[in-house]
Amino acid sequence: MPAQAEVFEDFAIRHYDVDARTGHSLKDAFAASSPITATGASGRRFHGYTDWHIKWNWRHRSEADGRCRITSVNVALTGSILLPRLSGGTSVRQAAFDRYLTALREHEDGHRRIAQEAARDIERALLMLPEYSDCRQLEAEANARARARLDAHLEREKAYDRDTGHGRTQGAVLRD
Repeated sequence: MPAQAEVFEDFAIRHYDVDARTGHSLKDAFAASSPITATGASGRRFHGYTDWHIKWNWRHRSEADGRCRITSVNVALTGSILLPRLSGGTSVRQAAFDRYLTALREHEDGHRRIAQEAARDIERALLMLPEYSDCRQLEAEANARARARLDAHLEREKAYDRDTGHGRTQGAVLRD
């Protein structure tokens, strides 16, 4: 009987407020409002952020001779996207913000798609494991393969930010 699998996803959209008072540019308003700063020496501020985590587990069947195989796999993807919400400002400024937010959301949705692909890839990797001579071997190999898939997708995410300039090539550029 083939192993059963399921990927569970729980992703939330959260917001922080950006005050667009008259006399300040949108760039200044974001600089004062964004809670998202890069780690490390740069301390660079970002306007959107996607955070995700994947957990995996499985059930196995152990035969009388010790052989062991996976019978079901569960992968849980949890995460959130943090985006700005504009308060105040003129209709012209709101229109500029709306254009920016659409592009920023597109970029952050790209991060979410990478996370979804990672979850499905981990699920497939675990389902494809052959029978092992004992359950300790199976457990070690399952975790190693899942971790390798996760690491590969984390690297894809870094490349995605590099390739898009953190969304600039997708239009996530403030013009005010």
